[in-house]
Amino acid sequence: MGGAPDGGGADAAGGQGGMGGMGCVPGTATCPCASDGTCAAGLACELGFCVPDDTPPTCEPGTESCPCAGGMCGPGLSCTADVCVPTGCTPGTARCACDEGRCDDGLACQEGVCGLADPPPQDSLRVGGGDLRGCDVLFREGAVAVARVQFADGLVGEWLRRDGRVALAFVGSGGAAITNVGAVVLANERVATAADLAPLETRCFDASGRPVAGATLTFE
Repeated sequence: MGGAPDGGGADAAGGQGGMGGMGCVPGTATCPCASDGTCAAGLACELGFCVPDDTPPTCEPGTESCPCAGGMCGPGLSCTADVCVPTGCTPGTARCACDEGRCDDGLACQEGVCGLADPPPQDSLRVGGGDLRGCDVLFREGAVAVARVQFADGLVGEWLRRDGRVALAFVGSGGAAITNVGAVVLANERVATAADLAPLETRCFDASGRPVAGATLTFE
């Protein structure tokens, strides 16, 4: 499935289905399957909706928070203790290499990188306003960039970040109704609140793929 780590979430152009233009095109991510029961590449048709294939996430060498690729890392990253971290990172701080196994208060050393000591609360971002089975959400970032999205248990989702905007697309696993979305984690390893992200558009769909008027998005 998409996103990082719950689905690939690096800066990226484009997006499938509703995530690009916030529409819902049959056969694209989080939208109803095409009339012939198929979905775009990388997606699977489950209970009438196109969702990312349930492929275990991988850590690609040379990318942030992953092992270095022969001592090398991608643009804006440096190889520290065989882990790719943002260039100029201070060991022991958020998203940086651990300082001899230690991290700042509230952080823990996880596979050589300082991250949240405790997982983000699964109900910090919620949707409501009807029988919701899938949603597309678009945010504008604040002063701190988004680092990753942790989707709640029971959701299949992916996210993209581009030019100060963050798009989320998610459906309930097995067609289940949605209430909890999960958490958006910022670059400073803090869980985002309404003060950090400005919702630009929220589109949700019912079990038949019809738009749900009045769908709401809230931060707890």
